[in-house]
Amino acid sequence: MKLMRLCECGCGDPVQRLGNRFLYHHHRKGKSPTEEHRRRISESLQGHKMPEEQRLRLSKYRTGRKLSKEHSRKISEGLKGHVHSEETKRKISQAQVGRPQPEQQRKNAPRPRPLFPNS
Repeated sequence: MKLMRLCECGCGDPVQRLGNRFLYHHHRKGKSPTEEHRRRISESLQGHKMPEEQRLRLSKYRTGRKLSKEHSRKISEGLKGHVHSEETKRKISQAQVGRPQPEQQRKNAPRPRPLFPNS
């Protein structure tokens, strides 16, 4: 009879390799990185740019995914009271220049009032 060693994290799953004590990543279960470790990770990632191919794959993967109602609500609550600076507003405005408006947006846009309405 073959004796199966169980993962020492407490999950009770059998460990596949003979010399291992834990399943993959189970040695960190329930532990958070220290502030020092978080700072070092942050410093190592400074200036890191994601390759274009990876960005496109992530974009394709995320496109069309629906957020749960709870997730949408949490995002909404997190953005409550957020105010854009004047510089940010200007940048957003400049990014929209030259982009065609969707038909629905044009239809719902407020019409300019005539200067002399009763003439």
